[in-house]
Amino acid sequence: MLVPVLSLILCVVPAGGRFKKEIVVDGQSNLLLIRDEGGPPEAQFALWVDAVIFVFSLEDEISFQTVYHYYSRMANYRNTAEVPLVLVGTQGETHTLARRHTHAQTHCA
Repeated sequence: MLVPVLSLILCVVPAGGRFKKEIVVDGQSNLLLIRDEGGPPEAQFALWVDAVIFVFSLEDEISFQTVYHYYSRMANYRNTAEVPLVLVGTQGETHTLARRHTHAQTHCA
């Protein structure tokens, strides 16, 4: 099932770091729950998720290493082949993008 992510407008839940949005896909209503986790995944979280988006900064190699650590930790609790995973690198200034892009590609391979 593909969901057009760019068209989603999320409603912030007062608890913070948790978002929900009801969407309709192929005529069926679905509740999209998104949690912003700032730490490594625990067993309960890893078993609960239907998909994971890992986000790191292209300007901070440590953030990429942290994402890799989180991925490895999640793999201890669950077969990652069963979970759709997305890796997103954020960028700031574009003049150093080419060098960082090559560096990130090397680490992702």
